[in-house]
This record gives sequence, C-alpha cells and structure tokens, in this order.
Amino acid sequence: MRQAQRLLIPFLYHYPTTGPPKTMRPVLPTAPPTSLPAITPDSSTCSTTPLSGVAGYRKLSSENGGTINGTTSPSSQHHNKTSTRIALLIFFKGLFGAGVLAIPGAFESTGVPLGLLIFLSVSSLCLGTMLMLLRCKELLREEQGLVVENYEELAGAIFGPRAFRFCRFLMATITLIYTSGFVIVIGSSLNDVLPAVHRAVWCGLLFPVLTILSWIPFMKDLWFVSLLGLGTYLIGVVGSTIYFANHNYDSPTPSPWEWRWEGAPHFYGVAVYSLEGINLTLPVSASMKSLQKPPYVMTMGVCLFAGVTAFYSSYAYAAGLGSCDIIIQCLGRGAFVNIVRVALALSLIATHPVYLIVASEIFERALLGDPLATVPPITEEGEQEGGGVMPAAGNQLHGCGVLQGEEDASRRRTSEGTNDSSRLITNDPFLFSSTCSLLPSFLLTQQAQARIIRAIEVLLTCLVGACVPNLGAFTSLIGATFVTLIGFVFPAAMWWALQKEDVHASSWEKARVYGVAGLVILAGLVAMVVGTVESVRNIAK
Repeated sequence: MRQAQRLLIPFLYHYPTTGPPKTMRPVLPTAPPTSLPAITPDSSTCSTTPLSGVAGYRKLSSENGGTINGTTSPSSQHHNKTSTRIALLIFFKGLFGAGVLAIPGAFESTGVPLGLLIFLSVSSLCLGTMLMLLRCKELLREEQGLVVENYEELAGAIFGPRAFRFCRFLMATITLIYTSGFVIVIGSSLNDVLPAVHRAVWCGLLFPVLTILSWIPFMKDLWFVSLLGLGTYLIGVVGSTIYFANHNYDSPTPSPWEWRWEGAPHFYGVAVYSLEGINLTLPVSASMKSLQKPPYVMTMGVCLFAGVTAFYSSYAYAAGLGSCDIIIQCLGRGAFVNIVRVALALSLIATHPVYLIVASEIFERALLGDPLATVPPITEEGEQEGGGVMPAAGNQLHGCGVLQGEEDASRRRTSEGTNDSSRLITNDPFLFSSTCSLLPSFLLTQQAQARIIRAIEVLLTCLVGACVPNLGAFTSLIGATFVTLIGFVFPAAMWWALQKEDVHASSWEKARVYGVAGLVILAGLVAMVVGTVESVRNIAK
C-alpha cells in the first residue's frame, strides 16, 4: 500500500518507512495558550500526556505499550474506531453536499471541455492537499510524538496557539456556511413541491425543527443518518437526472463543446465548494483503526466522487438540464420528481444537525469553556500564577463561569476583598461575567446556554437560506474565498513549514518540497483573488 502511495504522489512520500525516526527541530509554540480545549486519551492501551506549552493536541507516550511507527492506531482497541470500509463510506458521503447540485448549472458558464478540465484539476489538487495534511500528521507523530485529530490541532502544532484559534474559528465558520447551503436547497426543494409557500417561509418553518434536532444529545453519534443521504444523492438526484436527460429531453444544449474562458472563475468557485471533504480528512483518519489506510480512503473517495459528479453533471448539461440553479429544478414536475425533492429535503434536514455539531462544539468551548478540563490550583490570594481569578482545584465551571460549592462565593472576590459580586469566574476571555449577571437564573446552567448557542447558529443558517436566492453564486463566492484558503493555501503552508525542519533531507528534496508547496500556495492565492472578484461581479449583476 505504501508503495502504491509513492507511485501516486511521489513528492509527498520521500521519507523512508523503516529505520529509526529522524530528528527534527521543534516547531512548537513557546507560550501556552490560555483557553485551548484539552483532548482526553481515548484508550488505556497507550497513554497520551499534555505537551508543555501546547493544548489542543497530545504527546504520545510509549510507556504503556503504545507505538509510534506501528501499523495500528494506539487506540485501535477502542470500540469507536472504524474499519477502512466504513471510513471510506463516511468520507465519500461527506463529499456530497449542496455544491454538487450546482455543478451542472456551472457548466453553462464554461462549456463541457473547460468545465471538465477545471473540475478534474481541482479534484486532483484537493486530493494532493489532503495527502499533505495526512503527511503532516504522520510526521508530527513519528518525529515529535504528537497526536493531532483535526485541522485546527494540526495548525496549532505547527504554527502555534494563534493559528489554532484562527483555524478553529475558520472551521466553525465554514461549517455554518455549509449548513446554510443545506437550508438553501431545502427551501428551494420544498418550494418546488408547494409553490404557494414562499421559499423564505419554508426557511422560517425549518428553524424550530432544526433547532430541536440540534438539541438532541446523541445526534453526534447518528453518523449513519447522513449515510441515508448518500442513497438520496446517488439514486434520487444522480439517477433521476441521468434518466430524465436520456429520455425526457429532445432539445440538447446548443454548442455544449465551446470553450468559454470568461466563466472559468465562476466554475472554479463552485467546483471547490463541492469538494467539502477537506475538513473531514483528519477526523476520518483519526477515527480509523489502521494508520496506513487513510491515504487510500481519501484517494478512493475523491476519485469516486469526481468520476460520478463529472459524468452526471456534464451529461445533464449537454442534454439541456444546465439552465437551472439547482439541478432538480430542471427535472420538471410530477409525483416521482416531487418524491425525490422531498427525500432530498428530509435527508438534508437530518444531516444539518450532524454537520452543525462541529461548529457548536467549537463555539461552546470558546464561550462556555471545557467542563472536563482540569482546573489548575490557585494561590492563597485566589489567583493563578500569571494573573486572573481561577477556581480552586477540583471545582468545575457551571455555565457563565459560576462555581459550584459552599466556598464559591468567597472565591468570586478579588484578592483585595472587594464585594463586587459581578466578578464571576470564567476560563475564557470571550465570555464576560457582567453579561451573565443579566440573565435569569434558569439560563445560568451550561446546558441552557449551549442550547441558546445552537439556536443562534440554526437561526443564522436559516437567515442565510432565506436571503440567498441563488445557490450557484453563493457556492462560487464561498468556494473562491473560505474553501480555497482552508483547502489549498493552509495545507501547503503547513506542509512547507513542517518539511523544511527536516535536517536530514537533501537540498534536492527540500527544493522539490518548496517548489510544489509554493506553486500550490501561489495558485490558490491567484484563484482566490480572481474568483472572489468575479463572484462579486456576478452577485452584483
């Protein structure tokens, strides 16, 4: 398997797989962050200990039998670890989102040849950056003993706490944007079924439903719910589109083989947005039992997705189904098509809270703190070394930073003995205790505040869904900005920064790394600028 990976993308794998690990200069942050979430060990077979000066990821310790260069994950005995087949299924489904429905309409701006060239190029580049992320994770594990499980942890391990916070906010934002795309498609689909009800009204009706679903504690464990949407996409959307394109339309698109270069920036943005799996690369790899199979899963998932999407979307456009913003709007009316639309809406309604959990956990940890995090002890003056009022060891924060216990009231005071009861304790600078003092008592619990945060997130996605009438323009703008930054520019920059620390690499190997990463960064920045300008022009029109 490793030899196949070397043949596929040789410039990513130029380190030997045998022999002792090489020594790298540390690239870790020197100052500890104040409020980064702690990751608890997921198995008793291998211990992980916090790295000094770093939070959000863990340092691997082999004292309990864990391995660094082995073929099995340190926590492979944990029942939550998934097999390669299940991981491939989850990753493949994660690539199918709202952006796939806008690809056929995007072909109208470029024509079939140029559109296929852009889409397959973007898919190949996205696969390359996914393998860069996996290689960075592997290098951190082998060379420095660090275990990272998501995008923001990898950025924090390489660039420091500020990069961790920035990428954490960016990942939460992109999650809200993707779920907003779900709402756009849901509202449009239900409006096509019942034209008498406006799309904005449907988005308003979705708010209480999605809010209640987001409050269900076990929704994050119902990953198989989103797998039901895979059948809806492959059978309902793709299957019905090919059927109608082959049987029900006798007026193909005039001149589908023209090369329309002026529409290339728009198509690029839609194509990048449709590849939503970049943020799933590290979480899916962390959930797998095998440490060697993640590149295989990403390669197979992206290749299958690119093949299915390129074929169905180009065929639909050439057959005359590319004039609609969302492909299912071009399928006409009828009982079967309405069933497909309702099934698509229901699958996205079920998938919305599952995707939203990523943003919810990030915002809740930032605003409410991590209730499972160990609180350091305080001095006699009630302050931690370095300043700041902190709770006593063993206590936990209870919503709004309020302490539980009989001695909590005295610890809310400052060391000067002030009687200002509004000086409540919090472990994060984003939350101000003065705001908590204005809330009713039943809202001071952390559960109630978490529900409020999730309701606000759902409200934002519903507002975007009601206010954005055009999915193609929306996906083009987001793909050219946020997704390009997090999918192309940052992975190449992290790979550059981590690989250059290898003191054993030859000058030719380093030049190859710098050349590939530099080209990806440059291409990403140029595409981001050009695509953003063109998307803004299209929206203005």
